[in-house]
Amino acid sequence: MYKKIIYSFLLCLIFCGGVQVQAQNVVNISDGIIVNPKQGGATVRLRVISDRIIRVTADPEKDFRQSASLSVIDTLKRSGKWSASVFGNEAIVKTGAINAIVDLSTGRVRFLENKGNTILAEKETGRTFEPDSYDGDSFYKLTQVFESSQNEAFYGLGQHQEGIMNYKGRQVLLAQNNTEVAVPFVLSSRNYGILWDIIL
Repeated sequence: MYKKIIYSFLLCLIFCGGVQVQAQNVVNISDGIIVNPKQGGATVRLRVISDRIIRVTADPEKDFRQSASLSVIDTLKRSGKWSASVFGNEAIVKTGAINAIVDLSTGRVRFLENKGNTILAEKETGRTFEPDSYDGDSFYKLTQVFESSQNEAFYGLGQHQEGIMNYKGRQVLLAQNNTEVAVPFVLSSRNYGILWDIIL
């Protein structure tokens, strides 16, 4: 069996409850929802941290077994009111600042302002988990791709030696080396951030 690797990202907007949802493949949890996509693939969990932060976790093994996080100590007190609903082929989690929308067929996640403007969206097939192994240890290779506007810039990701400031359109290996420091946080010029968290 593969070692558990769950990826999650926190959408932290810099401009920056309980609910009942009715759908066969949507499960209510105390701080959000879990969606089991109809077409298979990783199960997606949305957990509301605050009006401006929703933690999204995708699990190819579909059980969300809790293990130690490599980058997040989740002691944040949950705050803000939120609601969840199903409309057509989408599960929607609404807070006072943002809406997180999960496609019930594919598990694709999008974030919108309450006015309806898109903040961030996964590409249609932008998330993959590929089983692999190294030196006898099993794991998943993760690919994560988002849509972005042409004039959007991405900053952060740590200390790298390529002399690049804007990482838009670039592939970045997040690994620690002698003079390289990997920080799994990216900040958009459109006022949101993404923190990747790998859980073993």
